[in-house]
Amino acid sequence: MALDSNVTLGAHQREIIDWMRETYQIEDIRIRPGGKHIHVEYVYKGKRIKDTLPRHGTRGDDWVDTRKHDLRRTLGTPPEPPAKLTRTLDEMTQALQEKVDLKTTTAVGTTVLLPPHVAPGGMRATITDSGSGKSTVPTPVLQKRFPCTVAAYKDGIWFGLGAELSAAMQGAFKGDHRFVVAFVYPATWVVRPIPAKNGSGRAIEVDKHRLRGSSADTVKQLGLFRATRAEATIYARRVEFRLLEKPHLITPAAEPEEAPVPEPVPVEAVPAVEFLPAPPIPVPAPPPPAPPPLPADPRERLLHVLRLIKAVEDEGTYRLIPDNNGWRWRAFDIVLEEEN
Repeated sequence: MALDSNVTLGAHQREIIDWMRETYQIEDIRIRPGGKHIHVEYVYKGKRIKDTLPRHGTRGDDWVDTRKHDLRRTLGTPPEPPAKLTRTLDEMTQALQEKVDLKTTTAVGTTVLLPPHVAPGGMRATITDSGSGKSTVPTPVLQKRFPCTVAAYKDGIWFGLGAELSAAMQGAFKGDHRFVVAFVYPATWVVRPIPAKNGSGRAIEVDKHRLRGSSADTVKQLGLFRATRAEATIYARRVEFRLLEKPHLITPAAEPEEAPVPEPVPVEAVPAVEFLPAPPIPVPAPPPPAPPPLPADPRERLLHVLRLIKAVEDEGTYRLIPDNNGWRWRAFDIVLEEEN
């Protein structure tokens, strides 16, 4: 990458360049200064393309995602990533022993960044130091996930961090930070750090190892629910929380309706009260007796059914006759003819 001496790339701009190099495999990158923007030239699929990047930082936490969306719309579907080299467990173990323990380094201030084409938990990572902004390709390590809980109540959404996750977040985002929460359907929350001087967001309650955020979007999509098992993953500038099971929903209690207040009645308009005898309390009729059980013997059971059918036919005009679909009860009309 050719970088002019008068150009300084910020963390967000460097992340976009690295993402384009890994996702779209751009080549011959040239970065030059401009007016309010930085001019970027690169070769993609044999064609030289010119683009610009803002010179002074970003315009919000979602600037990187918006910029990636614009590049996908401009460049189209990214090509298939190159085939990964297959290594044995002994080779990976030997490489890990020759280098420093990257998991320990992550806990003291370095952040593990997964490329876009590698799912969380993959075996490829990029280590970016929060101070220098320079990136290297280290020995592959597993992305660590922290157990936690998520609950949504009327006063907000609560993340039960635990001591390990609370310490890891404070180590990954050094300085006086507060956090803002964004809900991503169906059951993911993105927590981003912002400087405390902005006056928004909430800080981690260190003594209770928990974090509170706004629950408006969460309650609208999922409703209120009690503490539910989840897992958290720390990235460069965010922490993602995902539920591991269905949320334990809370059924809100129905609030009683307020009775209307009657208007005052003048004293002279109050009628005389006449006490009437209370109506008698009706006594419910006893339930009909249960039918006797059918005999156990098949022959006796059939005779019992035939006796019931004959009793019904003897009491009225209904007869049990065969039909195309089986047997049906039919009532025959009796017409009396007068004699001449």
